[in-house]
Amino acid sequence: MPDLHTKTITLLAADRADLPLQEAIAAQGGTVFLAAGRACYAAFATPAAALRAALAGQRAQVGPPPAWLRLAIHTGPVSEQEGTYTGPGVSRLASLLGAGHPGQILVSQAVATAGQRGLPDGATLQDLGERRLNDLLARERIYQLQSPDLPAVFPPLQTLDQLPNNLAPQLYPLVGRESEVAAARALLRRPEVRVLTLTGPVGTGKTRLALQIAAELLPTFVQGAWYVPLATIENPSLVAPAIAGVLGIKESGSATLAVRLPEVLREQQILLILDNFERLVGAAPLVAALVAAAPGLKILVTSREVLRLAGEATFAVPPLALPDLQQLPAPAALAQLPAIALFLARAQEADPGFALTAENASAVAEICTRLDGLPLAIELAAARSKQLPPVALLARLGGMTRHASLPVLTSGAPHLPARQQTLRGAIGWSYALLAPAEQQLFARLGVFAGGCTVAAAAAIGGSEGLGVGGWGSGEGLGVGSWGLGTDERPQSKIQNPKSKIESVLVTQLTSLVDKSLLRREVDATGTIRYRMLETIREYALEQLEDDGEALALRQRHAVYYLALAEAAAAQLAGPQQGPWLTRLEVDHQNLRAALTWCRMDLSSADLGIRLVTALGPFWNMHGYLSEGRQWLEGALALGGGIAPARQLAALQALSALVWAQGDITRAAQLGQESLALAQQLGDRHATALALNQAGNVAYLQGDYAQAGACYAESMQLRRALGDRAAIAASLHNLGIVALAQGDHAGAVAALTESLAWQRAGGDARSISLSLTNLAEAAVQTGDYDRARSLYEESLALRQQIGDKTGLAASFSDLGDLARVQGRLAEAEALLSEGLTLSRELGDQLVIARVLYKLGNIANQRGDYIRAGPLLAESLVRCRDRSLKPDIVECLIGLAITAAASGRPERAARLCGAAATLQAALGSPRSGGLPALEEHLLQPARQALGAAAWAAAQAAGA
Repeated sequence: MPDLHTKTITLLAADRADLPLQEAIAAQGGTVFLAAGRACYAAFATPAAALRAALAGQRAQVGPPPAWLRLAIHTGPVSEQEGTYTGPGVSRLASLLGAGHPGQILVSQAVATAGQRGLPDGATLQDLGERRLNDLLARERIYQLQSPDLPAVFPPLQTLDQLPNNLAPQLYPLVGRESEVAAARALLRRPEVRVLTLTGPVGTGKTRLALQIAAELLPTFVQGAWYVPLATIENPSLVAPAIAGVLGIKESGSATLAVRLPEVLREQQILLILDNFERLVGAAPLVAALVAAAPGLKILVTSREVLRLAGEATFAVPPLALPDLQQLPAPAALAQLPAIALFLARAQEADPGFALTAENASAVAEICTRLDGLPLAIELAAARSKQLPPVALLARLGGMTRHASLPVLTSGAPHLPARQQTLRGAIGWSYALLAPAEQQLFARLGVFAGGCTVAAAAAIGGSEGLGVGGWGSGEGLGVGSWGLGTDERPQSKIQNPKSKIESVLVTQLTSLVDKSLLRREVDATGTIRYRMLETIREYALEQLEDDGEALALRQRHAVYYLALAEAAAAQLAGPQQGPWLTRLEVDHQNLRAALTWCRMDLSSADLGIRLVTALGPFWNMHGYLSEGRQWLEGALALGGGIAPARQLAALQALSALVWAQGDITRAAQLGQESLALAQQLGDRHATALALNQAGNVAYLQGDYAQAGACYAESMQLRRALGDRAAIAASLHNLGIVALAQGDHAGAVAALTESLAWQRAGGDARSISLSLTNLAEAAVQTGDYDRARSLYEESLALRQQIGDKTGLAASFSDLGDLARVQGRLAEAEALLSEGLTLSRELGDQLVIARVLYKLGNIANQRGDYIRAGPLLAESLVRCRDRSLKPDIVECLIGLAITAAASGRPERAARLCGAAATLQAALGSPRSGGLPALEEHLLQPARQALGAAAWAAAQAAGA
């Protein structure tokens, strides 16, 4: 039997195997090796020959361009035997072909580089840029082969870049799953299927299959496909935050994320991939609620058990197809079987010289059969091909007989299903082949949830046993000493290790990657991370327990991530706010794991309370309000074991989260508790913060005298302490109180001074807020040009730091300014954008204000049927939160609507109520248009008469 060898050649693919194309291929010395139905594949000796064949084949087409061929050319590695080609080069070519349009000829980078000089006269290559193809592998620079006699303009390429998604690049192509992808795709396209659950034992490759299905279905979902990893989550209540985090939906206001998600997804065409759901079946009602609320939503789930929901279809992912050991085909045919194809692909990555031969074919087939066709087990075995030839691999796995005893495959887990025992055995076998130091590192890496950097591995995994000496139980755990400085990128550390520990670690981490026990990725900060598949991580944790190191390693892990959280908390009000927020987001799973450990280990209560307190600002800024509240309330519930100072800090962090949720009553209670405790402890920083929070509550409810008193007392303490950022915040708050009370000069002075302090500190979020309020001051004096300039500067800052809550407010402010200036179309567009964003965020305050502003525009346009519901909804929202200044605006807007609708008495009563409430506030209105309002109310005054109007006004008051 001829051997199956790997080589690099140039391939051409077309979406039809028509005769003119095949003649063009033959004329250029090419060989067609597949011609069936909607596919034609050919091999060429040179890229130039393939380019000439493509042009000739396209020119031979008849009819309009939409009926012409889609063509693609690529040079890449293939396995060849007897004129048949398989392997990565063919897979990439197929993906390149799928990106094009009829009449278009797409060319990969390798072909463009090698074939440039051989182009026919007049032909050129147009660079279309780097694109992500639907095979999910590395980006490919794509070119379009052009000729003056062929069409040159086509729609955008059908690549993953064209639609929103977070489908991560994969290291390897999906092998042997074509039929499963096609079948699952067809199921998801059926209208009645809302949820498709991929089931099967661990190691069958459900996750990789789900990602490929999503990539190929992406063009059918306007809002994209989004992957939500759930492997490290154990609490069903965290599924909603996990989905929201991936979609960029922030919790704000009183609505929980479980309520917010259906609202946001209602009008979207979107595919969600919920991966590793089996431990979270308690969250199945959330999945049901999402699909019930959002007709355009489909959900692809991977799980070892079905969810049993209406509209759910299930697809059992089988192991890879295996050969019949009694009747093995020739190597070329054997290599076409999925299990063998996967082994061959991974073996050739480990050893490019590996070939499937007559001598080793039976051993490879036996290995794949012994491993039950489980992809992960096959990958682990194939990764050893460079060190152990197939016959030796098989011997290590337990002998040539299928039913021979194989203790390593079954020991320690007799209760598990047979295939799961096989996978555990494959992991255990791969683990047993590691050097002792690699075994120790592998087990220790199991403590990380969501992966780790080299720095984290060095700090937590330690150096004992790595051949470089030890540093003791606590040394090296500080964030600053392990490459977590603001500007440093671990790529540079890996390329030029700064310490012997990290140099050894990089070598051993790379070895574990080569053995398929780790995966190497780049995270959102541009940092290289190492991550275990969850199945492998479970095995690593078992080894850690067996080694007796689990307790110490979990403690180190918690200490390390506490250091990270506290370092970040110190930076979140400064110029590096964005990078630090991203860093915490990347390690959110590790932070959750540390919090879980602290809750379980009573001796770690102090560490836990520090960690939840440090994470308070992160949870607030990134919208994890309910989750943060749960962690903080749980930590505070420990009671007596917590030092009063720690309890105080946690109370204030909890108060900020509750405030952001719109639970003003609870925020006020927590503020009073923290104020009493701060005064008792003599903590002036905390006292100032508690007074500031009390001022916030009073301000929002329109009690400006009380707010001003609280802010002034807080400012006095902060000036004495010399806390620059806090002084700037107090100046800002005193400025907005002065603005609300009509003290324009005092407001501008305080806000201007605050802005100077904030610019010096670099806190973009605070700068944008001061700019907004200075703009409001300009509006009150009619200086609309200055107001617009300030609003736009604030908007730009918020866009720069990704402050969605601030963006919603900016759209609202700019929209209202346009309304005041009479630019109603522009105003409505801006306010509508603000409403959409604030609804997405659940920002109840902005929603309420935008609604009455849109109602005011409808009144100005005479569209009173639309104005009424907008103003009424806003009034309910404002009343529920005691937003008295905003209630005044709603009442006046409703009075105008009533006047125009022939209800003059109701209009008068509403005006009376608004005037009385405004008088109680003791401040002038801002943002009103008195002359216009009086004009719109005048018909009702005249219809009712002066006496009756006054009487109705008094009744309203």
